[in-house]
Amino acid sequence: MAVEFSPLGPVTSISAGLEIVAVAGAERAGLMIDTWHFSFGDSTWEDLAGVSVEQIAYVQFADALAPVSNDRVRETMDRRAMPGDGILELDRFASTLLDRGWDGLVSVEVLSRELRELPIPEFARLAHVAAARYWT
Repeated sequence: MAVEFSPLGPVTSISAGLEIVAVAGAERAGLMIDTWHFSFGDSTWEDLAGVSVEQIAYVQFADALAPVSNDRVRETMDRRAMPGDGILELDRFASTLLDRGWDGLVSVEVLSRELRELPIPEFARLAHVAAARYWT
């Protein structure tokens, strides 16, 4: 099971997510780290650097456009961008994990109206090209 923290819910940070992982047990749960949730939530770079790579279930990777409102639901659901097309510190995010040996699953999660309209093969190609430069 993957525990997902989000600034939009009751589990808002890496540390809060790790508390739930500890209760569930490391053999049954890991932490899912989403770049948008990390960047707009309560976690710090020190928190990210402190997560043992063994505690990470997987990473959801996307960029974000500069916020245009305080509506965080709209911002997360409709204003994400392909990696490298937004404002998030994705180089720092990826290197913080890679430098400590992360070699697990990275899922590209790009939520935007425009990108949802692309044919699935085209979306997959674009997502792979955009994300690969950070993880290979």
